[in-house]
Amino acid sequence: MAEEKKLIPEFYEILAKEIMDKRVGELPLIEKDASIDHVLSILTKSDHVWVVESKGSKKLVGIITEHDILDIFSPVYTHFVCFLSCLISYSVDF
Repeated sequence: MAEEKKLIPEFYEILAKEIMDKRVGELPLIEKDASIDHVLSILTKSDHVWVVESKGSKKLVGIITEHDILDIFSPVYTHFVCFLSCLISYSVDF
């Protein structure tokens, strides 16, 4: 990594605030008390939603991603469940 920094030292001097997107009006923001309908409508256009305390303060309290929503609808598939399903489907003839 130190060798890479020598190749383009100017890049490593750039601060996050210099490259961040400042167009707040276009960010996928919702207030923490927003309905799930509102969240889903935003997720149809973006892969994440920034959850803020209020639109006035814009204090970030969390992020909801497409993956978070899919987790709600997807059953947890653990090794134990896999083991049980293998036991149930395994038949032995005596």
